[in-house]
Amino acid sequence: MLTVKRLTGALGAVLFLLLVPAMSAMAQESPSEAPTVEARARLGPGTVRTVQFSPDGARLAVGGGVNIWLYDAHTHEVVSLLTGHAREVFGVVFSPDAQTLASGSGDNTVRLWDAATGTLSHTLEGHTGQVYGVAFSPDGRTLASSGFDNTVHIWDVAAGTLRHTLEGHTDYVRRVTFSPDRRTLASVGWDQAFLLWDVAELTPRQTLEGHADWVTSVAFSPDGRTLASGALDHTVRIWDAATGTLLHTLVGHFEYVLGVAFSPDGHTLASSGADGTVHLWDAAAGTLLHTLEGHADQVYGMAFSPDGRLLASGGDDHTVRLWDTATGTLHHTLEGYTHGIRSVAFSPNGRLLASDDDDGTVLLWDMAADTLE
Repeated sequence: MLTVKRLTGALGAVLFLLLVPAMSAMAQESPSEAPTVEARARLGPGTVRTVQFSPDGARLAVGGGVNIWLYDAHTHEVVSLLTGHAREVFGVVFSPDAQTLASGSGDNTVRLWDAATGTLSHTLEGHTGQVYGVAFSPDGRTLASSGFDNTVHIWDVAAGTLRHTLEGHTDYVRRVTFSPDRRTLASVGWDQAFLLWDVAELTPRQTLEGHADWVTSVAFSPDGRTLASGALDHTVRIWDAATGTLLHTLVGHFEYVLGVAFSPDGHTLASSGADGTVHLWDAAAGTLLHTLEGHADQVYGMAFSPDGRLLASGGDDHTVRLWDTATGTLHHTLEGYTHGIRSVAFSPNGRLLASDDDDGTVLLWDMAADTLE
């Protein structure tokens, strides 16, 4: 059976670390049983925007309010409370070597933290609007940030200095991501623009045109050969990353597309939408494999398990659902939330699943406690 640990909180209230024993109530077969919850520690105020496991699986970062909590991913105890941002934290990301944590905030700054000690390494100033997107290059030497000032900033991580400001968007830049070979940076935003940048030259390389509304999400395939994007025009598009050629336009959602994610082997692309569905696509052929139906409201968060066998999805219906990616069947409906789910994340070894909702609740699910058969 699945077991769960609960980290809860609410804006203007307190954040608690709660412990829940193993229970069958979280399985799809018996959703009506209520868990027994015990308060263990008071951590502080905040609402949770994002959760992120470190690449080595040792830490879990939780961005809540103006603070960031670092947990030991094995004991689930608080290791550090990172304070310093003056406004809400919108995004956190670990460097590939797990040594550094970057955070972007509504105070227009990016902060770099030592993930082992929780000490502040650098405060990166330069944005004139809220910072929403942060991404490390695959070698960890470069950080990209984006936000409400319509720009992308490129930072030297070791020195904590600004290398360049990339200008080309005419509205809020929602997402940035590096290609696996770190040569290309993709940025998408509310101006419908999908821009590819040459990281070495710090110049625009291509503008990918086709979406008819705001672009909400972007992802490189694991081999870096293709890109996927989702937009408010209800479509998912797959592009050749080298040439910028549009390979496929995937039509199936009848509302906004809110997220896209490639499976670890790159063969499958998942997309989530405001229509409450998740679609699984053959990434090479551009054909629909499965439509995952079950959520009663829009789906924001998605994550593949490290082995690619499972997909976790979180929706505004206050549930997380686990799907078999080969068959498209529902394995479990995970309950215990009172608000919509914004993000889900598997630990690198796949043993834990973290999820958060709009009232600041973070649940940790023990995947190893259930065979999911």
